[in-house]
Amino acid sequence: MVCARVGEDIVDETRNDEFGLSREGMLAVVEPAVAPLCEPGRAVVHGLVGLACDCCALLPQSRPEPKGVVARLEALRSLLPADGSDARAAARAAGDAREDVAAAQSA
Repeated sequence: MVCARVGEDIVDETRNDEFGLSREGMLAVVEPAVAPLCEPGRAVVHGLVGLACDCCALLPQSRPEPKGVVARLEALRSLLPADGSDARAAARAAGDAREDVAAAQSA
């Protein structure tokens, strides 16, 4: 969802006062795609946004170490169902969103 929009269009929404990423702004951008997911999927997306914000901290010493990033990613992956049901729901939601945008643009 984030890459479907032009960067200049979302920079003010997603940047904080210190030129890092804003958790609230990023969540507002991804929330339409997250809404159809069950709770584990929502928690994972929120965790990924938090991780992205931490990795984009302005000061290098504030960013997580690579091993910490891997550990956080593994912890988030462990929350997802093994059958991939959230991934399918997200793909359906993304497809529905693309269809809504296409319909709005052609109207």
